Amino acid sequence: MLFRLKTYVTEQKIVQPNCFISYAWGNPEHERWVEKLLATDLQKAGVNVLLWDKWANRRIGSSNRAFC
Repeated sequence: MLFRLKTYVTEQKIVQPNCFISYAWGNPEHERWVEKLLATDLQKAGVNVLLWDKWANRRIGSSNRAFC
């Protein structure tokens, strides 16, 4: 279904959707799946993805002010 999302959003003139991904840590395979497949596929489908711990807050000492 994700492959149709970008076309649908464009055709319907919908504002690009946003998605915050929250997931459980502790299983490296699952963590890789979330980042490398789910989040990446959503981005390719035209969704603004906030994957805070992997993409937005990677640097040591980064702030979490986006949630304030």
